[in-house]
Amino acid sequence: MHNEFTVFSRVVPSGKKVMYYHAYDENGKRVGPWTTGETSRTAARNYCVRLVREKRLIPGRSGMPTFAEYAKDWWDWEKCPYLKERRKRFTLTRSMRTATESCWMGEVEKLADDRKNLQIITSEEFKALFVKDWRNVWRNDRIACTANKLAALTGMRISEVLGLRGEFVFDTHVFVCAQYDKYGYRETKTKEEHNIPLAPLLPI
Repeated sequence: MHNEFTVFSRVVPSGKKVMYYHAYDENGKRVGPWTTGETSRTAARNYCVRLVREKRLIPGRSGMPTFAEYAKDWWDWEKCPYLKERRKRFTLTRSMRTATESCWMGEVEKLADDRKNLQIITSEEFKALFVKDWRNVWRNDRIACTANKLAALTGMRISEVLGLRGEFVFDTHVFVCAQYDKYGYRETKTKEEHNIPLAPLLPI
């Protein structure tokens, strides 16, 4: 049986650690995540407990507008919340609003489609990489060979492989509870811990 929520940390682009939370719907399915805006686990839990009391733990449809709904009256002089607020704090004329709108509504360059083509290793590639003469294929790099073989046989992310410590490796399985990437040593991407069985083919 799940708790009503779980909290975890994320490092945002600024480098600051912010606490987020997952909730569980009436079917026990995990939903979210949403930010708590807090930087400590205790404050984040208190925030979630308050949401539970107010029955607002899972944001409703009204609390999560689509971009089209949010931007509907964006440049309307009388309805746009942004323009109203700016007019309170600064001198903003209709001509300035029109000029700004023209900049925003101009031609927007499309993002480059530079996504990497990710593919699953084929059985032929596996046989070619992990042969008896592994020293020749992997230039005598046992760590690189073992790490890649572990990833290929278990489906582990490379950051999870890099996050393994000696105390997490057993004869029949590995305990995956952390990862190591450009942000350092931290929780796994899914924030979950689990055991992964080791295949007989792993040893080299």
